Amino acid sequence: MKCYLFSTLMPPARLKTEDASRVSLCSPDNYAPIHYATDGSDPTAESVKYTEPISIEGIRIIKAVCIDKDGTVSDCLTLNLKD
Repeated sequence: MKCYLFSTLMPPARLKTEDASRVSLCSPDNYAPIHYATDGSDPTAESVKYTEPISIEGIRIIKAVCIDKDGTVSDCLTLNLKD
């Protein structure tokens, strides 16, 4: 399993590969939801909110951020997936 840490001003979050077909996004701060995009754009508060492991079939990139209740956004984590 690979883990990737977010660089943030808030508690760090992780993106980890579950298996060959899914990844999980993890935030130790339950009050800082994770938002992600799979189209190459940087995620915002309007992006998909993470709720369950993401199937990576057909996905080449995942970008994710944590956004806390005050609107503080973590640095964007980018995971480039192989074909």
